[in-house]
Amino acid sequence: MINKKLLIGLAALSIFYAGCEEKETTQMQNTSVVEKTEKKIETEKKVSVDTVEKNVKVVQKKIVEITDANILFKKCSSCHGLNAEKKALNNSQVIKDWDASQIKDALHGYKDGTYGGKMKNAMISQVSTLSDKQIDILATHISSFK
Repeated sequence: MINKKLLIGLAALSIFYAGCEEKETTQMQNTSVVEKTEKKIETEKKVSVDTVEKNVKVVQKKIVEITDANILFKKCSSCHGLNAEKKALNNSQVIKDWDASQIKDALHGYKDGTYGGKMKNAMISQVSTLSDKQIDILATHISSFK
């Protein structure tokens, strides 16, 4: 007959080894999961950065300064009339008969906040995004309405 102590020892030893093997397998599985997750995160970061860079390039290509006088004047015409013949919101002067330099001065003044009466706040928001070139184009266009 086999010694009981030996049998208990062998059982304990087999349980110990079985437990160690399970821990080692679990550790290997966890390491594998972590590595896969890290690779996935790196891939997603790269995709995100690439996507953002592509989108920025697309936007940069689309940002072209508008230089067509008719397109620029459409925003103005909603208050000033199709031929600059109206008092904007019944509070401004009719700008139809202004010369180009007077219009340029007014638009630059609105843009930097040094010009305007009742309509100053409304006009600042209208001209704040205009470039000097666009202001020149608008001034020439508006002064042609005679």
